[in-house]
This record gives sequence, C-alpha cells and structure tokens, in this order.
Amino acid sequence: MEATRVATADEQEDARHLLWREIRESYEANIRRIQLASMDAIKKNTPRFPLLLSVDQVLKWALIAAGWMAVTLGIGSAVFVAIIRILSGKLVILESLAIAT
Repeated sequence: MEATRVATADEQEDARHLLWREIRESYEANIRRIQLASMDAIKKNTPRFPLLLSVDQVLKWALIAAGWMAVTLGIGSAVFVAIIRILSGKLVILESLAIAT
C-alpha cells in the first residue's frame, strides 16, 4: 500500500499562488486578444460607400419634402371639399326637382 503524502501548508499556499498567477495571466492574455481584435475591427470598419449628402443637405431636402407634402395635402383637401360641395348642391337641385314634380 502506497502512502499518500499530504502537502504542507507552505506547499499548498505556493500551489494556490501559482494557480492564481496562471488564471490572472490567462485572463490578461484574453483581454489583450480581445482589445487587439476590437482595434482591428475598428480599423476595418470603414464605410463601404462615402456619404453622398451632408447632414445640412439631408435636412434641407427633408424640409423641402415636408413642404411639398403640406402643399399637396392642402390642394387635395381643397379639391375634395369643392367636389363634395358641388355634389351636395346638385343633390339639393335634384331633390327640389323631384319635389316639384
């Protein structure tokens, strides 16, 4: 039967410190690897297409489009109201003719 040797307190403490040092070094190596990978990703993250319009130009065209929409909706609603009034006027005339006969 083999006798198992029990580590002394100093040996256990040394083993614990060695384990923690390996864990810390592995952690730091992983952090460095992640930092390098993210820096490479940032360097490679150049836009595929250059900006065609500046922010001021986009805002200008958005305001122009909003203005045209307001004008178009205003004209459309005015035409709609005019058609409704014309049709309701014709209905009144037709009703008066129907009553007169």
